[in-house]
Amino acid sequence: MAQLYHWTAVYEDGERLTEQEAKSFYDIDRSRLSRFELQGPTSVEVCMHTGRIYIGGHLFLVDKVKPYYNQDVDYELIQYKRARAYVGGKGHSILSYNVGWKFTKDDLHAQVIVTLQPGGDSFVELKETDLKTQKSNKCKFYTKVGEGNG
Repeated sequence: MAQLYHWTAVYEDGERLTEQEAKSFYDIDRSRLSRFELQGPTSVEVCMHTGRIYIGGHLFLVDKVKPYYNQDVDYELIQYKRARAYVGGKGHSILSYNVGWKFTKDDLHAQVIVTLQPGGDSFVELKETDLKTQKSNKCKFYTKVGEGNG
């Protein structure tokens, strides 16, 4: 089964590294990374200097997320795929494509992950943890993105 989404790393000088060119996601030079793009039936763009996330070309704005944009923090890129492997080496299917960021500043750990599920609900998940009290808050925002939407 062909992959629906492919990533591209865009560096500060405009150079691009695509998933097809890289040997691994870990080949990305994070010290030079400006944007990370996930392209497919819809697109997700993560701006590493501001924390802004664009879904289908639209800025994802939720009051709970806005305070994190443009913070003086180091946003760490998150990207992974969830897959199902079939018994007997009969291949696999990708259940979801996930991209976002996380950071820790002062006593706060925060992360935002966009989850695109082919043929299913797509959503954005925000998780905040107060490191002093270890209390966490988690919110899911369902979106109208996915196959054919954007």
